[in-house]
Amino acid sequence: MRLNGHDVNILGLYASNEESDDNQKENFYSKLCSITENINIRKEVILIGDLNARTGSKQNDSVTGPHGELVTNGNGSRLMEYCEQYGLRIMNGFFQHQNVHRYTWSHKTRQLKSIIDYVIIKHHTHFNPQDVRMYRGAECGSDYYLIIAKIYLHYRKMRNKGESENEQQITLEAPRHKIRSLQQDSIRFLYKMRVANKIATIEEGTPEQMYEELKRVLQEITYEALEQEEQYQRKTTPEWWNTDIEELVAEKKAAYNKWLMTRKVDIGKNIYIYEER
Repeated sequence: MRLNGHDVNILGLYASNEESDDNQKENFYSKLCSITENINIRKEVILIGDLNARTGSKQNDSVTGPHGELVTNGNGSRLMEYCEQYGLRIMNGFFQHQNVHRYTWSHKTRQLKSIIDYVIIKHHTHFNPQDVRMYRGAECGSDYYLIIAKIYLHYRKMRNKGESENEQQITLEAPRHKIRSLQQDSIRFLYKMRVANKIATIEEGTPEQMYEELKRVLQEITYEALEQEEQYQRKTTPEWWNTDIEELVAEKKAAYNKWLMTRKVDIGKNIYIYEER
């Protein structure tokens, strides 16, 4: 994909866990190396996902960084060797956070926690990473937590062929039409009739020619049948959101924050206490 004039390759990964067969692990990294080698060296790369690897932390290291966890495992060694081979760095360990915002997986019953989900980018890159941390707010019935990376990518203008350096390009925003007016029976019937009549006039040709003609016809019909929006405003809240849901969410967050501080859950007359070690 292209972002701000840069070609960016995003790879979503899920690696075998530590107890898996060694052949399965080797096959995973063999395929990953093959994919990486086929990516143009000038293009940006972002690797994200659950790699089931514990890479520890190191001072003055270009791969792991000083703010990871202390534990390492075999999968972590494989991941660090891969990153070192292709000039990549694991961003989780380069930003200092409290433990509650550092570990990406936890098992409260067994009192286990680890960092096994990562955001990885190239060591020499146009990206300007600002932060990588875990967030507890998004809950979906999983023992994994949401990771958000803040990465800035500077804009780079791509000059078209034949465009002089002094020539300026002006990009016009495409007009937005009142699509919701199709809910009216009369307008919807008119739109269908015009589509049927216009499409019948399209002559056969190459797929590219027919596609361009179809696109032109649909644009023309839209201009004729639907009015343009005077001003487009994106909705900041979904239609189903209301004050009742807002109060329930606020109540839930307050109860969860209280539990994080006290580790006490009051259920009827029984009080369950959980102490984190």
